[in-house]
Amino acid sequence: MIKIYFITATIIVFSNFGFSKELKESLPNYEIISNEFDSNIPKNKYVIEGKIVDKNTQVILENIEIFYLENEKSKVVSKNGFFKLTLNLDRQQLLFRTTDLHRSDIYGLNAKSQYRMNVIIYIDREEERFIKMTEKPVVYAYSPLDLDLLIHLNPSGKLKFTYPQITESNSWEMKLKNNHFLDQKGNKYPYLFWDSEQKDIHISKSENNLFGAILANENVVSYLDSILSKVGFNSQEKTDFITYWGPRLVQTEFCFIQFQTQQECSQFADYEIAPKPDNFNRFYILFSGFEYFPTNFSVTSQKLTPFNRDGFYLLEWGGVEVNNETLNQNL
Repeated sequence: MIKIYFITATIIVFSNFGFSKELKESLPNYEIISNEFDSNIPKNKYVIEGKIVDKNTQVILENIEIFYLENEKSKVVSKNGFFKLTLNLDRQQLLFRTTDLHRSDIYGLNAKSQYRMNVIIYIDREEERFIKMTEKPVVYAYSPLDLDLLIHLNPSGKLKFTYPQITESNSWEMKLKNNHFLDQKGNKYPYLFWDSEQKDIHISKSENNLFGAILANENVVSYLDSILSKVGFNSQEKTDFITYWGPRLVQTEFCFIQFQTQQECSQFADYEIAPKPDNFNRFYILFSGFEYFPTNFSVTSQKLTPFNRDGFYLLEWGGVEVNNETLNQNL
């Protein structure tokens, strides 16, 4: 007897021009069982059908809801966990995602006109449930004088990547000249980069409201531009921030955004810096995407303090994508 989990999932179908670099680089988690010509399928269309299962347990995931971002149609697949889509040939990139943001990306199906593709979609619910990523923390440094710097990083999770490469003791030994980092070989870097695993996330709230904002995707960029200008990002920092996070934030119809600053950012990492800077400005974004306006929580606007950019100072920004399960744990 097959045990069926009653897990709600979402299938989002992207056009070829709306797929982010991150999704393109994701390895597809699917298996093609068959791919055969079917004259009953209209020309320039194809059918993809099959079942969605938990990658680790092989349990069928049921009650899967299908969304097209252009809002062409919405429906729920049959109760036995199988799905069927008839798609135009230009739609060959799919994101299969549960409501708590476990996901499986499919890119480059190479589907053909009037072909029927039978597949198994695998979703790894364990990995994403417990391990998140602190993404793209970058550190800029500014000083009226040239300095020799030793920056020691204490991340809360396991480091996944650094650039320039950090030492085994998690340190960068750099010179700071004209607001750029120079390594021992004289290579120049505009900032220091790292990312790491992040298991625990604390979301700030006031009573029963989360601090932050819920935005429609068309308002995200103007909101970021306004907030970053108010806290004191310069034009280069602002461009770096928005061009990294902007494409991620507009992938869904709505987005919850919370900013965390200064001591709140210690949940991601701490630093030991010599010489000690006059000011260290830290700024992280936490966000979660929704296809519909979320109604299970309310928000309170944040009051953010402008940066102090006097003397020798550093600025760090980074962020974490938060799934619905983590949001609910913080309510």
